[in-house]
Amino acid sequence: EQIRNVICFHNLPVFVVGNGGGYGYGIMGSSHHALEDIACLSGLPNMQCYVPAFIEDLKLCMDQMFNNRTPAYLRLGLGKSIPAELTIKTYGAATPNNDEQKLTVIVQGPIANNLYVALNDFDVRNQVAFFVINKMPLKVLPKEIEESIFKTNNVLTIEEHIPVGGLGSSVALAASERGIPVKKFVSLHAKGYPNGLYGSQAYHQQLSGLDANNISSVISSFFIKTYV
Repeated sequence: EQIRNVICFHNLPVFVVGNGGGYGYGIMGSSHHALEDIACLSGLPNMQCYVPAFIEDLKLCMDQMFNNRTPAYLRLGLGKSIPAELTIKTYGAATPNNDEQKLTVIVQGPIANNLYVALNDFDVRNQVAFFVINKMPLKVLPKEIEESIFKTNNVLTIEEHIPVGGLGSSVALAASERGIPVKKFVSLHAKGYPNGLYGSQAYHQQLSGLDANNISSVISSFFIKTYV
């Protein structure tokens, strides 16, 4: 009877909404930050975590939540309108595919806005495939992302969340299970509190290397030619 009750509970359409994902509450400190939420919740039976990155993305996530009628967690942050070059997908969003792309970048949440700023002044932005994932757990890679990694063999993941149980580890596992060759894999993620201090969301993003300047630098490292 107890097992039956647990199974029934895990199938109830209970929705949890969390505001200020990642370092969203800034100076209020670690008690108000959500850096491990996706890892903690996405492992629960039948749980879906939704992480909209843009204003338009939010409606898609909410529609899927209500239609699926399973337990769900909605992680909210300070998002903006989706960039014109991105197209909404069932898994989030993506840039158009082209033959020049040499790097696959996969991002989650409103930190995608920092990535977009980093790409604005990037002279090889047409060589970067940009994907947004708005649902966890990520058990399999969307076909477009899988094909992109096969083509580029270079992957950068960006998330305002710890690496364990987050986007980067999920992408790495999914790619490995599919036998997709990856030459270089870099994960940018929340690093907690390296100096033991608290500040604004932008301050913590900078300490974790999630700011636009560092993202631009990391992307550039994929295009630096090395000579033997």
